[in-house]
Amino acid sequence: MILPKKLGKEPLVEALFEMRFKAKAPVSTILPGLVFAKFSGAKTVEKLASAGLAELPEPILANMDSNFRYVPVVRIHWANFMILSGNQSAGLACKLPYPGWTAGFKPAIIKLAELINEAGIVDTVERFSLKYTNVISFDFGTPRSIVNFELRIGRHDAATHLFQIRAELPKDNFVSIVQIVADALTTFHDGSTRKGIAIDIDTVSMAKDAAFPDFFSGLSDQLDGAHAEAKEIFFGCLMPDALAKLEPVYD
Repeated sequence: MILPKKLGKEPLVEALFEMRFKAKAPVSTILPGLVFAKFSGAKTVEKLASAGLAELPEPILANMDSNFRYVPVVRIHWANFMILSGNQSAGLACKLPYPGWTAGFKPAIIKLAELINEAGIVDTVERFSLKYTNVISFDFGTPRSIVNFELRIGRHDAATHLFQIRAELPKDNFVSIVQIVADALTTFHDGSTRKGIAIDIDTVSMAKDAAFPDFFSGLSDQLDGAHAEAKEIFFGCLMPDALAKLEPVYD
């Protein structure tokens, strides 16, 4: 299948990179200073509602849900991106419109990882992920006419009603968590909204506690692999008529 380079009518509402690791100290207290010192362009920083987690002692965090240690507590606005930092995580989100992969999102990810690598603040990496969320307006059709799927519960055709599907699709060293929601609503920063069917693809690569320099040395190829997998799954989800309505552009 030849995949489009881009879509004329872009349904993407979120593009997010995240890496989880074991660090020498809470990264959320260190990363903002590094970004302000090393990155050019306008920057602002804000504490998130979860910031109180960063102040909890490690023994308390250890007895809580393990995901709490990865929750972002600081958001740094940098150029067309937002850098997210938790105690044991760092991420990068794109501001819309999406800048593209080769010339926009991937170089920014590499720049952030390079900064962390040079600072030597992370010991080992557990995993990284690329997450893309698309909301396709009902103007393009019904969930059944947009997404290629079947859903039956006994004798009931559940695809014609409200539904939420979650599946894990393994391939090579990736696991893609795919979620499809029949009726989703997203609100943009300017207050506008879009209602439609949501296709959320979170492609995860387990780094198996690799030392950060080793992880960084292979990151470029791993990112391309994760991006290709997420892209193939998304376009494979679409019905041909729905894809045509999104105005695909090929090389």
